[in-house]
Amino acid sequence: GWHILTPPAACKGNLLPSASSFERFTSEETVQSVVTKVPGGYAPGRILQQETRATDFCTDFKPTVVLQLADCVSQTKYGTPECPSVGSAGHQTGLCKPCDFFHRNSCRTGAACKFCHLCGPDENKRRKKQKQGIVRAMKRFDMEVAAARTHLQAALRGSGARTR
Repeated sequence: GWHILTPPAACKGNLLPSASSFERFTSEETVQSVVTKVPGGYAPGRILQQETRATDFCTDFKPTVVLQLADCVSQTKYGTPECPSVGSAGHQTGLCKPCDFFHRNSCRTGAACKFCHLCGPDENKRRKKQKQGIVRAMKRFDMEVAAARTHLQAALRGSGARTR
């Protein structure tokens, strides 16, 4: 069964108990008495109570570890052979857009260019043909599905079954 655990009288009515009443509530004896009252030795929040006892509940809590994203993520340097422009950052994953002007030696923005300088000179043509091929394949598929649907409906009409 479930047991409702209530805080000591010193904490009742206060949203934030004083440090002394909090210490009394999280004392080892109180935790042990809760553990013995609940079957199986389970005490809800016991670990949290033990951890908060180590820090002062009523003072400003200072985190022990400060994580900084800049320390965890490597910064890409633009203008290097690995990443000659800002738009080249997505080249390895295929998320870049090729620069039409770079291979004609007429890209004026250089390392600040939003387009990829690593893609070959014919990359735009290749991607356009690839996209056209996908569109054609989708149209063929749609036509085949429509033909199959028509054929199936005709077969069902011939057998006397109802269709929508």
